[in-house]
Amino acid sequence: MQHASTPSPTCGACHTPALGPADPFPTLDSFLYIGCRGRGARCSSFLESIVASTFQAISRAIRMSAEASTTAGAAPAATEPAVPASAAPAPTAPAPSPPTASAASAEKQATAAEQATAAEKPPTWGFLLSVGSRAVLPAIGKTLMQGPKRKGRSLGLDVFVRLFHTAAQMPGMNLSRARAVTGNLRKLGKRQVQQVIKKLHVEEVEWTVELVPADAEAASPGTADAAGPVVTVRSSLVPFKHDGPPAPTTWGLKADWVDPLAPHDNYVRDRVVLFLHGGAYIFGDKEQYQALVGPWADTLDRRVFIPAYRLAPEHPFPAAIHDAVSAFLYLTQVAGIAPDHITFAGDSAGGNLCMATLLWLRDHGHAMPNSAVLMSPWSDLSHSLPSYADNDGFDYLPAFGAGGTAFNPVAMYIGLDDYHEIATTNGYISPAIATDLHGMPPIYISTGSDEILLDEQVLLATQLARDGNTVVQDIHEYGVHVFPLIASKSPDAVRSRARIREFVKCVADAPVAAPKQHVEITQWSRGEKVKGEGQSTVPAGWAKRWPGIAAAKHRDPDALIGEMHRVPDLVTPILPAPAPVEDLKVVEKRAAQEEKARRHALAAATVLKNEK
Repeated sequence: MQHASTPSPTCGACHTPALGPADPFPTLDSFLYIGCRGRGARCSSFLESIVASTFQAISRAIRMSAEASTTAGAAPAATEPAVPASAAPAPTAPAPSPPTASAASAEKQATAAEQATAAEKPPTWGFLLSVGSRAVLPAIGKTLMQGPKRKGRSLGLDVFVRLFHTAAQMPGMNLSRARAVTGNLRKLGKRQVQQVIKKLHVEEVEWTVELVPADAEAASPGTADAAGPVVTVRSSLVPFKHDGPPAPTTWGLKADWVDPLAPHDNYVRDRVVLFLHGGAYIFGDKEQYQALVGPWADTLDRRVFIPAYRLAPEHPFPAAIHDAVSAFLYLTQVAGIAPDHITFAGDSAGGNLCMATLLWLRDHGHAMPNSAVLMSPWSDLSHSLPSYADNDGFDYLPAFGAGGTAFNPVAMYIGLDDYHEIATTNGYISPAIATDLHGMPPIYISTGSDEILLDEQVLLATQLARDGNTVVQDIHEYGVHVFPLIASKSPDAVRSRARIREFVKCVADAPVAAPKQHVEITQWSRGEKVKGEGQSTVPAGWAKRWPGIAAAKHRDPDALIGEMHRVPDLVTPILPAPAPVEDLKVVEKRAAQEEKARRHALAAATVLKNEK
């Protein structure tokens, strides 16, 4: 796949590129055109550019709103409200002719979902103007007057945290508007994304999923018109919602293979990272994550596979799990990848989906992947732990349903408004409260101490350790939700990438005949290890949060200490001793330069070959 090269935007004061060829990972600042790699927060144009961009957007909103009003007065009103392109994902299922019964039910369900989404008030320029006045300008003003909420937090990240937290709770915010706003933000960073994508080779594949009840004797017919290979999923999971249209039994699914454009000699094509993207089960797509996790292919020396699983509320539970399972089966049955050469990875809801898929594979008797890498996994959808209130305002994620808005991703994913009992008892929904987590592969968890989901990630790690699994958890001071992707130039993001590489190389890829359980819990500050970590029976990262967790979940507060004494030398470092974060930055910069040299050599060789 060829991608055109586009010039990188520069800082208005120091004229430094916001994202240059030596940057292996895109950043939030560069996506939003508010960063400066030259002087960072000290650059005089840093916040001036935000203010100027905001007023430009507001002026444009007012002008277009006036134009829309003039047009509406001269033209007849539309009979139906238009649904924005980002309001619902494009259907991927094939359209057979004549349609089968399952395809007809799928089409009926998709139509009903589209009508439900269209019923929401579509985004208007007036609403965007309201976002600017109620969220953008106050966020900038508070950051200017009060400074960042946390010591060491960049001004750009602080503005984003305040802006997102306020905008998500605005009255009138709904799914259609939220998808439209996030879609517009992605357009702002299109050129920066292209700077990353041009280093990658992306190939899309498609297959047909056939869902069969677990107790069925044989697969049902009706896949003659299937698009691509057919992957059969035998599942015992059923939707919680029973009053809607019947769930489809066949549908199409797509995914992207992502490889470096110029891989180095150590690159292994038969090892794969199956990445399940985040987005609260209602946002996100594989195209968005090509630039975010595509560079993993080069840094981890293996291919990245990103499936476009179906989103709620159009496709509630268990649609995403069935799609993730089918992606794993596609890799093993169609692509010929050995299960122990596959690493699961995911962020936020993608981390939840990784755990749910692992539980499904175990419960249905399938082989397991070699490991899982979870970044800020959404682990307890009941949101009943103390950090949900303790960190509110320090993280950009707000309390779902707060601020008078009905915008609740949990209800959309489960498919029911009254979902609390399910979220507190069902391990497929909330893996952190699963009663049995035995038989999981080694799991790495990256956590930020400022996350509202902090406690549920600690709970997930303790439950994994309780049930005899190897788990590595890194807790980064003042880290926000999914900070390795949100603030990828921060010292903690650099450290997190290095730890993921070490985990994959030293744990996931290591052939172990009789694996011994290990638990490693480490606290980090500004990318460096907090002194004294790893010396006590109960790691400080757990001990600090456990009393509140135990009280909220009605657990014995002393039970954790007993679990840690159960296995001798259970809490022990299993990854290499950490190098200084500045050394890691040098390593990343050198790797980026080498990758650039390989691409240039490949381009020169291609030109020479064409001339001959």
